[in-house]
Amino acid sequence: MFINIFLIVILGFLLLVVLTVAMHLWLGAPYVPTPMHIVRRMVALADLQSGEVVYDLGAGDARLLITAKKQTPEITAIGYELVPTVWLLGRLRILFSRTSILWHMRDVRTADFHDADCIFLYLLPGVLEQLLPVFDAQLKSGTRVISSVFPLAGREPERTETVQWMGRERKVRVYRW
Repeated sequence: MFINIFLIVILGFLLLVVLTVAMHLWLGAPYVPTPMHIVRRMVALADLQSGEVVYDLGAGDARLLITAKKQTPEITAIGYELVPTVWLLGRLRILFSRTSILWHMRDVRTADFHDADCIFLYLLPGVLEQLLPVFDAQLKSGTRVISSVFPLAGREPERTETVQWMGRERKVRVYRW
């Protein structure tokens, strides 16, 4: 009996791993969690204020929104993650953090950002390129976009900071629409 339950758990875990890998291959976007020292820096650079609406696109395990919500509890935090297993990890982290975050499993390229005051990004250049026309059409004047690692093509950042990660320098850029 115990061995049967153990085998079911192992098979379920392997199925989740295979599903996650397949989704990442299909989407062309790996799950790479942002290190916490970079998360804290991104949140600080955002200068979040009470009442603001804050998005994280490709939100992974929700660490950035959890950090932002704990720092500024009066924000409305909204996360988008497309990979089901990573979305579930984020949902569990939100539950255990006891923060109020709207958590969606859907493609960010079809979302509505008209109400955004701040958007966090750690996405590959191809996805960023697809989002630029969406941002141009939807973002209100003054919306802050904080991008980790990859720049937004054709846009000049308002501020750039260099952070250390794994012995290398990475850039965090702040853009304003």
